[in-house]
Amino acid sequence: MNNENNDLTFSNHKNYCETDGHDLSNLEIDSIKLNYEKVCNECGKVYNNSSLYCEECGNELILASESEKNLTIYNLLDGDLNKKEKFKMWINDLEIKRRILAPLFSICVLFVISIWIKLFINFAGLEVNKFLNISSIILALNLVPLKIVSSSVIGLGNIGISMSLVSILIIPFIIILVSSLFFIKKEFLKDKDIVKEAFMLSFIYGLILGVISILGKQFINLSMGEYYTMSIVVKYSFLRSVLNGIIISFLPIYISLYAKTRDKKVGFNVFNRALKTVGFIYLLILLLIVLGMFFNKIFLSENGLSEVIAYPQLALYILHFVNLIPVLLGNSIISIFNMGDINLYLNNSMVLLIYAIMLLNIVILIISGYDLKGRVNNKKYIKYFSIVYSMIIASSIFLSKIDTSGSLSLLESQNYDMYSYIGSSAIIGLIISFVYSYILINIGYKLNKE
Repeated sequence: MNNENNDLTFSNHKNYCETDGHDLSNLEIDSIKLNYEKVCNECGKVYNNSSLYCEECGNELILASESEKNLTIYNLLDGDLNKKEKFKMWINDLEIKRRILAPLFSICVLFVISIWIKLFINFAGLEVNKFLNISSIILALNLVPLKIVSSSVIGLGNIGISMSLVSILIIPFIIILVSSLFFIKKEFLKDKDIVKEAFMLSFIYGLILGVISILGKQFINLSMGEYYTMSIVVKYSFLRSVLNGIIISFLPIYISLYAKTRDKKVGFNVFNRALKTVGFIYLLILLLIVLGMFFNKIFLSENGLSEVIAYPQLALYILHFVNLIPVLLGNSIISIFNMGDINLYLNNSMVLLIYAIMLLNIVILIISGYDLKGRVNNKKYIKYFSIVYSMIIASSIFLSKIDTSGSLSLLESQNYDMYSYIGSSAIIGLIISFVYSYILINIGYKLNKE
């Protein structure tokens, strides 16, 4: 028992509490009165009266001493709690009820959009409609790859399809951004690390996508003439769905949290600086590609993808390329060190544009290093900047792969191998972009003699 909350009075000649035997020899006062100071767990407002509920939000008030006990419960009373109580307190600390609103609402909006997409496909009379359900459309909007396994009397086949067209991400990006701005209150972010908070919210979004990936599994039976039938299973990876959800939702959630807390006086934010650097380089590449389209047809034939889809995708691949990351195109590996092979895919004008972008990328990173020293003058931030920079590049690689691989056996006795791949390795990209950016940032840092 904590004697500070007892309403008992003890005379000076008594050495022990009559109630629990607590030592009173060190007490300097004769009476210990009940502390009526209460605090609201929701909004943090403190009351010094006997009110039971918060006047602002209506939440039930608790004693300030009880609030402090909750904060240190793992240190003070860990031995007195059973596993159920510990788990309940851990869940309360996660504040899932408050955090789940924005991710869940985003999924609900995507659900409505997916219904409209399915109706449009149905009205268009496309055969693919029979293979689609609402879950599969939601996952497709989040660039989750699918795997198709077929089985018939002729044989077995499987195809892995990853059509990660980054232009599609504009839909979930806007929805998540608006949802976060609407549901995440500024008061909730008080004394919180917005990077950590953005990760927690994006993790919840990813978990919801993971659940949808389980629901999106389909079993389809097709009649192939009078004698043959084929069974098809369409399924998704739970882990890949969660990872895609985390990566895709993190940026819009972080932007919304930063917008709500930017009036706070904080020190140098290396995460913001690295994010802005990558974003600026990407937008610059995209702008140069669009300008090249107007003044000179430097790439893409008439049979290519539509411009709206092709340009953002190509800009992302060039971003990886100018950071010295090799790009796998089919069975060929192209990089800055074998530029001769690029002429097989691009004309001379496009190759010159890539060289120009690479020089601009070098200049931008050196300037970032120069500015870094002017702001913080601490070499450890070079490492922090490079880590964040490389993680952003690796995440973009992870989301931008176009991959169709596997084998398919339909009515033929022969099994046809299928393979098409455009992209890079996220792990290799993480390592190369870290080393590359670290060297250039360090050069810029050393150039600043001030």
